[in-house]
Amino acid sequence: MPFTLAHPAAVVPLRRLAPLSALVIGSMVADAGHFLSIDLPRGFTHGRRGLLMYSVPAGWLVWLIFQRLLREPLLALAPTGFAARLPAEAPLPRTFVEVGRITLGLVLGWLTHVVWDRMTTINFSLPYTASLIAPLTVIRGVPIYPQDLLRHGSAMIGLALLALWLLRWWQRTPPAVRPTLILPITMRISLIAVSSLAIAAFALAAASGHDSPFAGRTVLTRAVRAALPAIGVTVLGYAVIWQLWRRKSAR
Repeated sequence: MPFTLAHPAAVVPLRRLAPLSALVIGSMVADAGHFLSIDLPRGFTHGRRGLLMYSVPAGWLVWLIFQRLLREPLLALAPTGFAARLPAEAPLPRTFVEVGRITLGLVLGWLTHVVWDRMTTINFSLPYTASLIAPLTVIRGVPIYPQDLLRHGSAMIGLALLALWLLRWWQRTPPAVRPTLILPITMRISLIAVSSLAIAAFALAAASGHDSPFAGRTVLTRAVRAALPAIGVTVLGYAVIWQLWRRKSAR
């Protein structure tokens, strides 16, 4: 399957149909097990039954957590020019139409995820795919298969398209709102640097251990898999502290 963080590239063209935040969350929620180090059955999270029983409910939960807990603390950590180009507030849905649009975004995002995964997965039971089983080459003892090129190549293209869209969005969107709760730049840099070093150290330590739950994969893959839940815990911890600090300062 392609890199999870590349999947939002497929939902950008659909942003007029549903809120972009819901589309992005829906495009990644099927792979949430990778972020949480939870073994969720892929056949379930990527299947039609899992769409209603898991992806939509989990997507709503993540969307609510993002809007009510994470959004403002992350904007306070972001560059001023970026935060100034985003809406000042993101109220919760109040009508059935707004609820329906968010749900539609989650479903559309999930559909793009599943379609992308299937387009980059070769069905070796078909007769014409027999020649694709053999690796194309071997790099430092690691065989490279055609399916790897499809998955990783499409992920790189997706990430490049996301970067291009963000650049065009930046150029076309004038700063409209001056953030009022943004942290000083020295504090932002310090928080990001310390957190990044701590996460990297944890990920490398977890990946190099013989009892690592990601054994059997390359060191880089194990490090990335170990870093994802560490990033989640760090972001949640920072957001909780920021929210408590904001409430105390408002008194």
